Amino acid sequence: MDSLQSIERHLRLIPLSPELRQVMAVIRDRGGDAFVVGGALRDWAWQPQNHDPASVDWDLATNLSPDLMRDLAVRPHPGERFGTFLLGSHIEATIMRREAGYSDGRHPSEIEPVTSIERDLSRRDFTVNAFAFDGQQLRWVEGGLEDLRDRCLRAVGDASMRFQEDPLRMARLIRLMGISGAKADSSTWRAMQLHRSSLKQVSRERRLEEFVKFLRSPLDRWPLWRQAGMDDALDWPSPIPESSSHFVAAPSHPAAKIAAYFLSTNASLADLDRWTRRWPLPRSWGSGLRALLKASCYFDPDLWSQRARGSREPYVWIFRDLALAAGVAEDELDPVYLDLSSHELQEGWGLHGQRLGAALGHLHGMVAVHPDWNHRQRLVSCLEAWLNETGGP
Repeated sequence: MDSLQSIERHLRLIPLSPELRQVMAVIRDRGGDAFVVGGALRDWAWQPQNHDPASVDWDLATNLSPDLMRDLAVRPHPGERFGTFLLGSHIEATIMRREAGYSDGRHPSEIEPVTSIERDLSRRDFTVNAFAFDGQQLRWVEGGLEDLRDRCLRAVGDASMRFQEDPLRMARLIRLMGISGAKADSSTWRAMQLHRSSLKQVSRERRLEEFVKFLRSPLDRWPLWRQAGMDDALDWPSPIPESSSHFVAAPSHPAAKIAAYFLSTNASLADLDRWTRRWPLPRSWGSGLRALLKASCYFDPDLWSQRARGSREPYVWIFRDLALAAGVAEDELDPVYLDLSSHELQEGWGLHGQRLGAALGHLHGMVAVHPDWNHRQRLVSCLEAWLNETGGP
């Protein structure tokens, strides 16, 4: 086990991006203090191999006035009225403050600037997130180094108060447990269990965002979301005791991750259909999930593979992603191109528009099931048989 001194030394060695160093220097030139805070320090301690200074979302705490911060901002930020400003492509800076009166369950209605970074750290969610580094000196709340060493997620101060201030912190707790493999402090876990129903006060967009981030966790940690009672916050169907995952890995695309999580609950496709219509998914995600529903396949890697091989399948990505996650070899998912082109169908059989699309879909379906049929003579026979059955061109 690492000593506390070695962890402190490691944190001081965190590589900062050149842009971040420049922003911190500008803040100091204006007479303010600038501290790196938040998840960047935690992630550097727990996963240094994944640290890329150019892509880290950096958070700064500063005691500059809002007017001076606004002058430094590169563009407007929706959190400016709460003291957060965008100072670079991956750099947000927030005025050091004391907060009170979370009337909307997310944002403080009372904000009082403070000059002490220690007071600012005392308002934060978890001790492992309550570190501050100005490039030389490192500050932290009591117990922070020990919790960082032990991979323990403990609320700063009173856990019930922290979760009542901002219920989304409970979803963040489970997300951090899934991503990092950290454990929750027992009192923090009990407070989460006590207050988790208040998560529904938070907007669906923010709840969905935390869930999608949680699904970046390794597949074997996905049951944690359900075990923590977070399904209710996402309006999932009631958990099925016998739920299990038939996947060998987590899919890559967020929509495919959602589908895989849902399939592990053993709920019905109708439940997934209702859920996708109620939640604010990006359009492409919703379209991919509806393509999966239209295919009427629950857990069917063979059918996913067939759809993934279809060169005309508009949402091939979700079928391919799910098939790979189910253990299908990548070389079995290469798209199939017919030995009979759409131009030939137009010129030789007078097929156009929807009729042309239906004919191509039929031929792709035949070849997906019988790959050895993909030669011109056999395709012509299949096409003419289909035309006879469906009433000609």
